[in-house]
Amino acid sequence: MPGLCALLLPLAAASEAPLCTCDQASKDPLAKEYAYRSGICAGSPPQLGAGDETTVCQDAVHAEYNKKGRFNGAEPENFNASSVDRYPVFNGVSHVRLPAGVVTEQWSCRESNACGDCDPAHNPRQCSDERGYAYLWVPDGANSSTPRILYVHGGSWRTGSPESASYAPFCAMIAKTAKMPVLALDYTLTPVGNFSVILAQIGRALHWLATHEPLAIVAGGPAAAAEASTALNKAPMLFVAGDSSGGGSAASALLAQASAGLPGAAGAVLSGGVLFSPWLNLQCDTPSYASQIFTLEDVHSSTREEPRTPEQCRIPGLDGQGKLAKVAIGGDIAYAGYPHSLSASFADIGEVYAGSAAMAQDPVASPMKALPSTLARLPPVQVHVGVGELLASENVIFASKMAGAGGACELHTYDQMWHDFTMYYEGCDHPRVSKLLFAYSSLNLTATFLNRLAENAGQVPWRRNGAPFSWTHFEYPIGVDTAMEPYYAAMHRPPPRAFEAMQQMRATAAPKRRLSVVAGLFLSTTFVLLLGTARSNRPARIAPPRAAHHASFDLSAGTFLSTRVGDGEEVIGKRL
Repeated sequence: MPGLCALLLPLAAASEAPLCTCDQASKDPLAKEYAYRSGICAGSPPQLGAGDETTVCQDAVHAEYNKKGRFNGAEPENFNASSVDRYPVFNGVSHVRLPAGVVTEQWSCRESNACGDCDPAHNPRQCSDERGYAYLWVPDGANSSTPRILYVHGGSWRTGSPESASYAPFCAMIAKTAKMPVLALDYTLTPVGNFSVILAQIGRALHWLATHEPLAIVAGGPAAAAEASTALNKAPMLFVAGDSSGGGSAASALLAQASAGLPGAAGAVLSGGVLFSPWLNLQCDTPSYASQIFTLEDVHSSTREEPRTPEQCRIPGLDGQGKLAKVAIGGDIAYAGYPHSLSASFADIGEVYAGSAAMAQDPVASPMKALPSTLARLPPVQVHVGVGELLASENVIFASKMAGAGGACELHTYDQMWHDFTMYYEGCDHPRVSKLLFAYSSLNLTATFLNRLAENAGQVPWRRNGAPFSWTHFEYPIGVDTAMEPYYAAMHRPPPRAFEAMQQMRATAAPKRRLSVVAGLFLSTTFVLLLGTARSNRPARIAPPRAAHHASFDLSAGTFLSTRVGDGEEVIGKRL
């Protein structure tokens, strides 16, 4: 992991001792690293790598996943009616809770049937015989012809629901950003259900979404569902989205539709999908299970000598006893352990979901193993995954196979991001961090992709050439996503609302650069006119790249677009 962030580490205790010089700090390599980070040693930028938004979240997420703490020291709270009034993310979007049996069949989650979501001590609400409900989120401005999204939640197929603290705000945020209604399904968790059961429920939910008017249901409540039915041939465009295990099931739904047919869909058709950190290989044997395993440099280890920093000086980043703190250095922060053990444990989960060891290798249940003939018939798919995720390699393999088969697959990989990072868009509830840059990029890219498909009859605006339409996102300089502006140019559309704010910021922050750009535009225009090659007054566009990262852009002209300013200014996020 490039760079170290002081916010991850205990600050030095107040001391009257002077700061160490670089020579004094150099007696211990890690002490010298802190000295560079704090500016004591010249020659290295104080902020190397991602910004504080990312590094603070890395620490918080690692602690949460590994049961070493909870955000703000509190247990997560399920979504309820009072949440709408308390949290701004729900502004601009209406919702209705549809009881079990309305969208798909009712099922029971109890300790007696080993349902993993039933925790009487911490989550008693989900211990119920009335599971199988759904939530419908409808953004302001939607109408009967607005495309609709079916959302499949994650949780290793064992836990989670549309009422989980994570998913209520996330689905609301997707609805607001994409400006499309979102139906979130409470499918039957394992071991009560399995792949076949869940796939059929996704199909039935898709048919329900296609044949019911969201605005009428939100206005009239659950009781209006029966009267709000419409003819299937009047359905608008339909999409599926999901994260983690739910992303895997969403991919399976697309594959089922392209092969023998999606059970339960009864004529409803998906026109595309968006997958966030999807679990696509039930065998769990791809290389990143080893290469991306989380590692931690623990300088309190008994095998390491104490730092030999002189007592008469101090270095920011040392604790009160003069010892260095722990430093996270790489891998998927969500998963700490050993590669073979993690692979085996996840493969066991995948086998329970599939229903048998044989089904775990099924080319629909395990999407990475999909057949080229099926992949070629998929509608366009957009994939978001962190470079450092355990699941990174299977996502890249899936995208490459789909594109190689002739499908339209858009792949976005994000530097230093962890599993399901998009759900942490609010910045992990840290008092000093309000937004996670790449999470906002992911949300805005989702909206752009789906709206572009809706505008273009389900077709992508870029040329298929046997390779994924691939973008790798880096944060450089701090607070800026390097891929955003060239992506929007390649998609032949302006960026979201951030564009005007960004233009204004550039104008006030860099007047000299603005003048140089204006002068450059004047000279360029004069040259073009003299050559007689000016063909129209439309803005210049960057042509769609033939392969990954071939779009060009001018760094000096400030063409990077930060998604720090964008849709959804006030949000909650991962935890309510």
